[in-house]
Amino acid sequence: MISALTDQKMSMDIIVQLARDCEFTNIGEMFSVDDMAKLAKAVLPPCEIRVMKGMVESREAVYQQLSFGALLLVPYP
Repeated sequence: MISALTDQKMSMDIIVQLARDCEFTNIGEMFSVDDMAKLAKAVLPPCEIRVMKGMVESREAVYQQLSFGALLLVPYP
């Protein structure tokens, strides 16, 4: 996704290694939305990263953000 959005070429191996270095993951799994946001900030060019907790309760807000072209990253529950 990063390569599709930016000119920055980033392999999954680099992202997983960065996540391991930050102790966010062992083998690539992500369970924390907060850690996922920190990783996204580290690898994406400057952009707004918003953590939305309680997406079921905020369904309309999610739909609105997606309609504006936002990306939705969801960690494992």
